[in-house]
Amino acid sequence: MSIFKKIGQYLLQSFFLSAVVSLTLNVVAKDVMTFDAEALEMTLRNYNDAQYRKQNMGRTAAGQFADKKVQELMGSPENAQEMYRVAGVIFQEMAQESGGDFSKLKAIMKKTQGDPVTFYNSLTPQQKSLITGLKERVEAKQGIRHK
Repeated sequence: MSIFKKIGQYLLQSFFLSAVVSLTLNVVAKDVMTFDAEALEMTLRNYNDAQYRKQNMGRTAAGQFADKKVQELMGSPENAQEMYRVAGVIFQEMAQESGGDFSKLKAIMKKTQGDPVTFYNSLTPQQKSLITGLKERVEAKQGIRHK
């Protein structure tokens, strides 16, 4: 599997787990089927705050596994943090696209889960550029050169 496909796969997994954990906790607590600015803020904090993310991802074996794989794949804590940051940017735009409807957001995420190519193809040129930049940094760290 190419590094690009691996990044796409783990980006999707970490994106999905982090978002679902944070949003589900907030949605269940409020017993509603919408998420609000507070839930979005909590989710974005999961992506941008490594300590907060570690605490939340550490609650489940699946979260721990996904975070460990992200760390291994990215090759450095800086690249892992950048991957989470990119996922946060994409998630925020998806949340806005869903109009605050949790079921729509879940449907969007489920549609792309397990299919990084479809996920990547659904992104804007700016989002693709973020992922491409991340891929290039990871490859450079691993000594992969392209002709």
